[in-house]
Amino acid sequence: MRAKLILLGVTALVLAFLAGTPRGFAAEQKYDLKLAQLFATDSDLGKSARQFAALVKEKSGGRISISVFDGGQLGGQKEVYDALLRGVVDFNMDWPMTSYNQKLAVVFAPYMFTSWEQAKAAYAVPDGWLTKIVGKVFEESKIKYLGPYPYEFSGVTLNAAPATNADMAKGIKVRVPPIEPFMSVWEALGFIPTPIDYAETPTAIQTGVVDGQVGGGPEQAWSDFRDVSKYYIHYKDYFSCAQFMMNQDLWNRMSPADREIIVQAAAKVIADRFVQAEVSERRYIEELGKAKVQVIQLSPEDAARAKKLVREKVWPKLAKLVGEDIITQIKANAEK
Repeated sequence: MRAKLILLGVTALVLAFLAGTPRGFAAEQKYDLKLAQLFATDSDLGKSARQFAALVKEKSGGRISISVFDGGQLGGQKEVYDALLRGVVDFNMDWPMTSYNQKLAVVFAPYMFTSWEQAKAAYAVPDGWLTKIVGKVFEESKIKYLGPYPYEFSGVTLNAAPATNADMAKGIKVRVPPIEPFMSVWEALGFIPTPIDYAETPTAIQTGVVDGQVGGGPEQAWSDFRDVSKYYIHYKDYFSCAQFMMNQDLWNRMSPADREIIVQAAAKVIADRFVQAEVSERRYIEELGKAKVQVIQLSPEDAARAKKLVREKVWPKLAKLVGEDIITQIKANAEK
């Protein structure tokens, strides 16, 4: 009887010890998490979101489960961003909301680089110079930054004339996103920037309210504007890039081992996406040609002039939004 009581006592002590064991030692934490992205399930973003969820599940042995919600199932951009801040949504793959922190406009900074090699270096995870800047800004907003989700270098679709410099652009109205620095960029490039709701843009082009539109690259031009455009000029003024975000409180609660699982899975998705995005950009340039849209790359002279004009006129304005310290870092690292 005494031996039995001793055995029961030892068992109780072991159970008590296990109950108090830190996460990651005896009983690892299980998670059922939510990831939101605003595009369709079969979009590139939708597929990458599922790749991330699958990698995390595999590396965690099924402990960390991530459900993906597509196409605004959990609300629009603002609603999802709010939910991310509150922890109702755990991950978000989208463009940042500058209304919460105007320093996030750094991701829209024009002419930081114009090649895929430089984009990969700037946005390298975790040590790219731009990754570090963006990460610190997100940290101020109580969001953990996991890295970029690249799309393409942007340009302009036009009908009247293939304006490749400020002199040719005089008098040409183009639809721009109603936020800075887009307005200032295209004004500096010689165009007349006109803010119009995106959904109304094709009609505005057809009726002559504007001659073209900016804000996206070859894929966007082909997808939404190939039937109302004669030219696509690849200014490469802006690197279109969604951002991979995580709720900061969730990150803080996770063990170092689980954080590493999240970071490595995100890094794999981002590395794969850079390869896909570069190939995709070339493919959509070809598709635009097949759709009878003339694709024009700027000459070295026009490209250098555009970059100089925008940096001189727009970067000082951007400094008022993001701060002189960030602009100083951009100047030190940007393409020469």
